[in-house]
Amino acid sequence: KIVAVTAKPKGTDSYGDVLQSIATASSDIEVVLGNWRNEEFMKDIYFDVVVADYLLGSTELHWRYGADELMDRLLRVLKPGGYLLIVGLEPYELVLDRTFSQQDQLVLDIE
Repeated sequence: KIVAVTAKPKGTDSYGDVLQSIATASSDIEVVLGNWRNEEFMKDIYFDVVVADYLLGSTELHWRYGADELMDRLLRVLKPGGYLLIVGLEPYELVLDRTFSQQDQLVLDIE
């Protein structure tokens, strides 16, 4: 079973809507609405694999200096021997400039 976490209720942004649409189409996917700042969120639930996709990059925007605590919470939900995969620390648009170099432009075009 796949559990996707979002802080955005359906109808508030396109990402949350996409997650909800995928979950509706499959009984193997569940979308959980929640906030990692809440100490009780995902308490006593454990996973073999946790994929944090742009989660750390957005932490500073919504939870200043919360990255360490967030990491503790992500590690807490891992089963023993599980994997934590961290992807996309921050959006490329914030660190790359399409007009600066061909390499930056290539990365932005691929994304």
